[in-house]
Amino acid sequence: MAKATGLSDSTIGRIWHENGLKPHQVRTFKLSKDPCFTEKLNDIVGLYLNPPAATGGERTWNDILRMNREASEGSDERTTSIDN
Repeated sequence: MAKATGLSDSTIGRIWHENGLKPHQVRTFKLSKDPCFTEKLNDIVGLYLNPPAATGGERTWNDILRMNREASEGSDERTTSIDN
C-alpha cells in the first residue's frame, strides 16, 4: 500500500490504526459441503429463534449439563462442556 500511494509504511500504519482498519486480519465463512447443510441450518436457526418452552417435565440445558458432569465424574475420559 505504501509503495502504491507513495506514503511511508508508518503513515499507512497510522492511518489504518486511526480508522480501525486491520487488512491483515481476514474473516471468512465457508459453507459446508454437506448435502443436508441447508436443512440442518434451518433446524438450528429455527431452534434459536423459537426455542422450545421448558415445562416441569422437560429437562433444561442446565439440567443436561449437570447430568453430563455427574456422568463423567470418576471417568478417565475428558469431556468438553459448553457454557451458555
